Amino acid sequence: MKYTYIIYLITLSVFFAACETTEVSLTTDTVVVDAYLYANEAIDSIRITKSNSYSDTDGTLITFDNLDVFISNDTEIIPLTSIGGGYYQNLNHIVQAETTYQLSFEYNGEIISASTYIPSTKTASISDTLIYVNKVELGQMPTMTQIDPLEVTWNNDEGDYFYVVVDNKETEPEYINEMLATGNFNRPFRFITEPSIMNSYNIDVRRGIVQFGLHEVIVFRVNPEYATLYAVSGTTSSNIVQSPSNIENGLGIFTGVSSDTLYLQVEEL
Repeated sequence: MKYTYIIYLITLSVFFAACETTEVSLTTDTVVVDAYLYANEAIDSIRITKSNSYSDTDGTLITFDNLDVFISNDTEIIPLTSIGGGYYQNLNHIVQAETTYQLSFEYNGEIISASTYIPSTKTASISDTLIYVNKVELGQMPTMTQIDPLEVTWNNDEGDYFYVVVDNKETEPEYINEMLATGNFNRPFRFITEPSIMNSYNIDVRRGIVQFGLHEVIVFRVNPEYATLYAVSGTTSSNIVQSPSNIENGLGIFTGVSSDTLYLQVEEL
């Protein structure tokens, strides 16, 4: 599932007026939808939860399973399978770019629905795919040698929203600065930019690359309703008291995403 990157945005979320939305007041029965369709991939990032789940005394997330959930386009109706934990999927359908999809299901006597458009993928490029950096031993001061930033570029004539993820893919990553390895940081490094209207992003090697090894650099193209999730820190789609939403008779988001993946190898000098 793609929730690795989505959760980061949801935990910094509330909608602002960048798309057509509806106002839904929170009740104990309000359904919250977190639904993402990725161009050229199977449907596997759909989750349905209960709006008041955050208020449970034991902190347990309340999810909705075994609902009859459907996604459709102009040519077919695609039933989704409940796999537990509030997640739904259909691994047999590959999401088509430049296509409009509808989501619908019934809960508590109401039809919960939404619509989204899947943007096409923009091909990205990176200024270097292999870089060499000095390792910093314990007790050693980092060198002040200037390192040129890595430039990631793509076409954005449409003025759409993009964000960039840099993700170390090593199972046992080695830190460039050994001091970081002495703390509770021994995990693959990842950073994610804020969605914005842009056609390039410069990766500061000294600050943005902290581990050796293979990195994925993923450029995501997203719709306005997706970008709006970033507006307010400390809010989740499950505990929004009252917020704009593109879910009819519910809260949350149903949106389309496309991406292009580049690779960066970081070696010791």
